[in-house]
Amino acid sequence: MFHNFFNHVTTWKIYVLKLIKWGCLFHLLFISQSLNASIVIWPTNLVMEQNEKSVILRLENRGNQPVVLQMRIYQWTQVNGEEQLLPQQNVIGSPPMMTIASGSQQIVRIINKKTALANEELTYRLVLDEIPTQPKGQQGVNFQMRYSLPLFIYGAGLKHNVIDENVQNDLSWRFVNSKGNKWLEFNNQGNTHLHLSHIDMNQKTAGLLSTYVLPHSVIRLKVNNTLNEPSQLTMTINGQKSYTVKKR
Repeated sequence: MFHNFFNHVTTWKIYVLKLIKWGCLFHLLFISQSLNASIVIWPTNLVMEQNEKSVILRLENRGNQPVVLQMRIYQWTQVNGEEQLLPQQNVIGSPPMMTIASGSQQIVRIINKKTALANEELTYRLVLDEIPTQPKGQQGVNFQMRYSLPLFIYGAGLKHNVIDENVQNDLSWRFVNSKGNKWLEFNNQGNTHLHLSHIDMNQKTAGLLSTYVLPHSVIRLKVNNTLNEPSQLTMTINGQKSYTVKKR
């Protein structure tokens, strides 16, 4: 279900007062589709193939008030099973600040200054934060909207969403107990990210879990402590095909 969400023109609204851990943010993004959001963003999955130096992002304000947005671009990593966003200067967005009038569109150019090596995928996240404004005469709490988009940059020998024939050898999983919680841990030893959806543990959580696993990285998903460890795990990879993945 998240694959469809991230790969179509999408509107969403997120109410946040502080930075939210990214594993939770994906879930909030999905829930918030039903809110009366004003910003439409496309594409929602940004890609630069080999030798491409820039990509265009389009935003449209369908609300009744102008919207002020600040864009920041982070290096996106997964360390010790957790998402991390790190400051970087290799990828920039122009303009970094924008005011989009009601009914208007804004074009943003994302520019890459670092060439990916052969068989290397670089991963980033674009974070767009609304700068709250209080329309004249309006009272009450003015919540902030946050938008998060993945950016994938490829070196020679790699292409976006092409699944390596060895994917079932590169990807593995296990259950981990840590700090009183149970986690489903994925390990991706391949050279490109994998988007896992419709993760099915013997029909007990069919379709309820979804995540990205970055290249040569490990990510953990919190699951119910009472969940029994399944004998096998099936999932859809990159929205294309269902695979049975080995236990580590």
